[in-house]
Amino acid sequence: MNKKDENAFKRFLGNHGVNVMFAGLYNQFKYEDNPDTVKEFLEQVPRNLAIAYAFDVTKITSREFGAKYWNELDQKWRNFINKTDERKSFEEPQIEREEKAIKREEKAAAAATTVRVVENDWAGLDLVGINATANKSMPMPDENEVRVNTKNKAVVVLNSALVQILDDAGFDSMSIQVDRPTNRMVWVFGKGQQFNVTKYSKDIKAIQYKAVIEYLEKYLGRSFEPEKYYYIKIAQRMWNKSHTQYAVIMSQRFQTIDR
Repeated sequence: MNKKDENAFKRFLGNHGVNVMFAGLYNQFKYEDNPDTVKEFLEQVPRNLAIAYAFDVTKITSREFGAKYWNELDQKWRNFINKTDERKSFEEPQIEREEKAIKREEKAAAAATTVRVVENDWAGLDLVGINATANKSMPMPDENEVRVNTKNKAVVVLNSALVQILDDAGFDSMSIQVDRPTNRMVWVFGKGQQFNVTKYSKDIKAIQYKAVIEYLEKYLGRSFEPEKYYYIKIAQRMWNKSHTQYAVIMSQRFQTIDR
């Protein structure tokens, strides 16, 4: 489905209070041929089949939110789509006229801008070459990594797959805990936890706390060098039974890349 339909579907789930549950059930009971993440699934599935093709409802043991509930919600979603399409067919002629008028105005403005640019010359410019290495872009962490750098401030960049899970679940923060049997560091994501997950740049989220960096340094047994990027491997990820928290178990393996 397209982005507009995807947003409508998420609002529909949110109105029924099952946004987090849908993501959790997908991760637990998705059909074998489905993509790994909810994000990929929603991008590929036809909008009318977003619930029907998501996961095997027969495997859900909850009485209140079992197969009957999801089958009924599937029908409600299809009805919602039909009503939306009916409204669109009525409204589209007026919308199309307005869009065409806006496009004509945009083209006219662009043409006027182009003329003004062409009429100007380079008088007064003192041009110098740009240092191509000044803004070197580092690779994003893959789905089994996080990226750490401490040059300007303490930043742990999350991978896009993890960000999508947090967004789908509405989680905004995490706490750091330890698994007693293995002594491994565990990041527990949820709502109202100790360390907030914040927007780092467009479509990228991060955890920006000095204390988190210090915990990682102790866990890995080394100090982070400001001139390096550290890609720390994730050992395992899992939901709790109620799908109200998501655990990320950190390994002690990492690789570095110079800035």
